[in-house]
Amino acid sequence: MGKDKKQKFTNQFVAALAAPNTLPENKKYETLRDSKSNIILRNYRTGGKIFYAYYWFRDQTIYYNLGKWEQNYFNVDDARKRAREVQSSFIDKGLDPRIEKKKEKIENYRLQILQTQKIHFRGLIEKYIEANMPRVKNIGTQTSKSAKQNCYYVIGSKRTAKLKFYDDDKGNGNIVRRDHNLRSWQDYWAKNQSQKTDCIYDSFLGITYLDDLNSRKIKRYINKFGSYRTKKNIKNAISTIITWGIDNEYFGEDKEVNPCSTIIVPKQEKEQTYRANKTYKPHEIKAIWEACDKLKAKYPFQTSAIKLLSVTSLRKEEALKLKWDSNINEKQQLIELDKGSVKIRANQDIDITNTINVVLHEIKELRKKYKWSFFLPWLFPSVRVRNKTLKDGKQPYFSKKNPHSTRLKDIRNCWRDVRVLAGLESYARLDTFKKTHHNIAKRVAPDPYDLIGLTRHTNTNVLEKNYLNTDLEKRKSNAEFLDMEFKKILQ
Repeated sequence: MGKDKKQKFTNQFVAALAAPNTLPENKKYETLRDSKSNIILRNYRTGGKIFYAYYWFRDQTIYYNLGKWEQNYFNVDDARKRAREVQSSFIDKGLDPRIEKKKEKIENYRLQILQTQKIHFRGLIEKYIEANMPRVKNIGTQTSKSAKQNCYYVIGSKRTAKLKFYDDDKGNGNIVRRDHNLRSWQDYWAKNQSQKTDCIYDSFLGITYLDDLNSRKIKRYINKFGSYRTKKNIKNAISTIITWGIDNEYFGEDKEVNPCSTIIVPKQEKEQTYRANKTYKPHEIKAIWEACDKLKAKYPFQTSAIKLLSVTSLRKEEALKLKWDSNINEKQQLIELDKGSVKIRANQDIDITNTINVVLHEIKELRKKYKWSFFLPWLFPSVRVRNKTLKDGKQPYFSKKNPHSTRLKDIRNCWRDVRVLAGLESYARLDTFKKTHHNIAKRVAPDPYDLIGLTRHTNTNVLEKNYLNTDLEKRKSNAEFLDMEFKKILQ
């Protein structure tokens, strides 16, 4: 700075300083040094007066802006005090005060942005659903079935009913608004704001700010419900949304722990010992097939789906997503399931047996009868598809954006009539076919490795717990043999 003027700074002196009008045109200010401290004053041509402090730092002199002089807010004494604070807080610790000041500005700016983005938990729920409810442990989104189930817990049945859920070819769920007049998600949330139900969105959790969300409040909400299954599902739904929010920095950069991680939902003790899973008897399966044959005209393709479920390890959702080109390999006699449609997210296949071929032949005959089905890729197309008459050379409507709109989504009405006609109990379920299949498979393939090959499970733990029946007669016989060994010991 050269040889600047030295002067003992007082408030009266600084206040009396006039703007330096005699400065050369290329200079904007004059510099004055305080004789009592290491501060200087820049007296600007425009009338402004700014205090700076100078320090010897890392083999050079650096200048630090202390602030603008204001008689009632930042005077000479304040500038000297601030210069001493900078010396002790930064210079003496080997820190450049200019860099630290920039860091502080950036941090304040970040906090200011977070403050403006401060939202309630219901706001995060909206963002999560608008993003198609992504998975947090793997790539992609939840399946349409999982997304719909979670939506009942999160936003309630009334709002969920106004959404449409479907899976793409990779098994990722997609969510769209049923009301096409709503141009955006903001319109959807605004229109359905009054559709309140007993859900997370409308609870005290929904109006809790993200910063105030903690395990105590979440646990208080979960404990409102009675069953273990409901509590667990709600906890998982909340945990998934929070984890997604943390990953996308809705909670800021500092939050790393999900408050749900410390919540344990205690299991309820089962008083009853389950020795047998409900399975269909041979005469019941035969009666189901006979009922399907009688109802084939009323429910084309749906009765064939029930038959296929009764003789394979397929789940209903897996069966209804089957395509002729990509899933039915007639050359190698395999039903090839891609990971997008399988529960465990892995490619699997099922051997096509003679009985399965009977069902496939029946579906081919139906395709000949209903010629519109040839234009659709599904084994089980929906009879509600548009342009079925094929008039004027028009083909049935098929949307590449939403291809699943042209296949069967459910067969509940057909199953209700089949169940009544077959003389089954009112609680007979479609998923009992899978348990029946696995128990028959156990009889023909007792070896665990052969068994999981037929049932498509990765191990026998789930099979034994949820599907297979206990052979009580064999267990009693083994107990007798074991007792004989103890008798020998005790003789």
